[in-house]
Amino acid sequence: MISTGIILGSGLHRLTEYLEKPKLIFKDFNGIHTKRIFEGLLFDREVILFEGRNHIYENPYNPEVYFSVKKAVELGLKHLVITNAAGGLNLNFRVADLMLISSHINFYSKFLQTKVFKVKYQRDYLQKLSKEALKEGIKLHTGTYLASPGPFYETSKEIEFFKKIGADAVGMSTIPELFTASKQNINVTGISCITNLLKPDLKGKISHDEVIEAGNLAFNNFSKIIKIILRQNDN
Repeated sequence: MISTGIILGSGLHRLTEYLEKPKLIFKDFNGIHTKRIFEGLLFDREVILFEGRNHIYENPYNPEVYFSVKKAVELGLKHLVITNAAGGLNLNFRVADLMLISSHINFYSKFLQTKVFKVKYQRDYLQKLSKEALKEGIKLHTGTYLASPGPFYETSKEIEFFKKIGADAVGMSTIPELFTASKQNINVTGISCITNLLKPDLKGKISHDEVIEAGNLAFNNFSKIIKIILRQNDN
C-alpha cells in the first residue's frame, strides 16, 4: 500500500513530470485551481501527488479546502508532505530558499471546521532532515509559517506586525491541511518555497510568473529534499 503523499504548492508542480508509470486517479475543475491526483513511482518509491488546492479566500466555509487530506485518508496514506509558495519575512531568507515548517501562526481560525488542537510537528525528525539536506549541500531553513486568509497581499504595516510576532514566512494555504492531517493521525512535513521577500518598504506586487520562476529555481533542491524524505520513510 502507498504510504506517502505530496501536496504540491504553486511553482512546484514539475514534480509530476518525474513520476514513472503515472496514473491520474482524480480530477476536479471546480475552483480557481484544477485539482488532480496522481499515483506512480517517484525515485523508485510509490507515491501519491496532489496538484492544486482550494483556498480559504475562494469560499471561507467550503469543506473542499480539506479535499486533499480527505483523499489521503481514503487512500490510507500515513505521511503527507504539504508544500506551499510563501513570502519570506526572515532576513536570512533568499528567493527560492526552502523552509521546513516547525510552527505556525493561524490568522483564519474562525473559518476552520476543526476544533483547536496541536499540530504534531516532529522536532527530532525535522532536525534529522535538515542534517541530511546539508550533506547534499542544501541549506534547509526551519521556521514559523503564518497563514493569512488572502487573497490580498500584505500591507507594509502587516509585514512589520508579522515580523514582530515571530513569523518567518507568510502564505495563504497549508494550515487547514496540517490541522486535518494531524487530526487523522497522519504524519506531516510542511515545506515552504520562498518565492519573494517581504519588506515594509517594498514596492510592487509579486506576479504568478514570479512564483513559478522561484519554484523553478528551487526545484532541484526541492526534488532532493523529497528524495531524502521518501528514503527516510522507508525506515
